[in-house]
Amino acid sequence: MTLIAPAANALNKGMGIPPLFKTDKSALGITSWVNGPGFLYPDLYGDHIQYCVARHQLAGMVTRIGQGESVNFGPYTVNQHGVSDKKYSSTWSEITQFELFNGSVMFNGSQHRSTAPEPGP
Repeated sequence: MTLIAPAANALNKGMGIPPLFKTDKSALGITSWVNGPGFLYPDLYGDHIQYCVARHQLAGMVTRIGQGESVNFGPYTVNQHGVSDKKYSSTWSEITQFELFNGSVMFNGSQHRSTAPEPGP
């Protein structure tokens, strides 16, 4: 799990290697990176940490989007019109399904690690 502060400082927690490549860090504007200690059973804490971060940040993000701003979530840009990344862009009406699974984002049943959903048929 990687937490990125508004000042572009990142903290990686849990077992394993850092989940972001150098190009990802650059694209996200990360200026410093700390690998925190691994901890046993990250599944016991990960959901709670994500919940607390979302509770703290989500309302402000939704307000900004509602005011017409674009907000970045990792490699994705979200605004009133839809979701985009460097390669794809989709309107909200084109997105019929959204899931998070094992660090990947699923749009309309297609798994992507760093791309927005491909437009539907």
